[in-house]
Amino acid sequence: MTNDREAVWLYAVIHRGAPEWARDLTGVGGGRMRTVTAAGLTALVETVTQAEFGEQVLPTRLEDMETLATIARTHDAVVETAVRHTTTVPMRLATMYFDDAGVERMLAEHRTEFNQVLDLIEGCAEWGVKGYVCDPTPQPQRTNSTVPSGGGAAYLRRRREQLATKNATENLAYERAESIHTSLSRFAKLHRRHQPQDAKLTGADTPMVLNGAYLVPHQHTEEFGAAVSELTEKPSGVRLELTGPWPAYSFARGPGAPV
Repeated sequence: MTNDREAVWLYAVIHRGAPEWARDLTGVGGGRMRTVTAAGLTALVETVTQAEFGEQVLPTRLEDMETLATIARTHDAVVETAVRHTTTVPMRLATMYFDDAGVERMLAEHRTEFNQVLDLIEGCAEWGVKGYVCDPTPQPQRTNSTVPSGGGAAYLRRRREQLATKNATENLAYERAESIHTSLSRFAKLHRRHQPQDAKLTGADTPMVLNGAYLVPHQHTEEFGAAVSELTEKPSGVRLELTGPWPAYSFARGPGAPV
């Protein structure tokens, strides 16, 4: 239970139980993990203070990138530990309730949804594949002269040719990314294509053309990885990056779930 100076931070939902492994986990507020059980489901939670995590203060705290990164890493560490032990529905960062009773009501109201998701993701893991344009366009050479070599007209012509080549390369990469996604989807129970991330987030020099998530049964993990490796070796104009395994964030649905 909590008082009016406390709140309940929700990490994940699992099948009903009292997991021993959860007791040694430390949460975002530095407290020990505990469980709230209702309707045949168990929620992994932590009691946090309103002074640190209340709705009046948390949004401002999360504007600090270092604080955000620390809280996100701690939250994810709890979820990933749960995934290693049992089928787990991960909750979105900063999913909170005023007290245990609120968590119990949520579990009871959304019992069907949670059970459907638990059945869906059981025996599976989420893998991510990101694809980036391999840009063969040569960069214009820099010179010390203020007048481009060959004169202004020649320079503009070369730039138009370079831009045309770049656009054609990117369009072809998007087409091939669709084909790659289709190939990889054969190994997945479910799949999703997220919006490509901005270069400011990826740090890549070329655009992202594929941001795929794949719910892969454990027995197909090796085949899936081999398929990514095979596609990577083929000259497709798309550079692939395999990430995971992750908790099934892209396929979890319910109150507080990521999607």
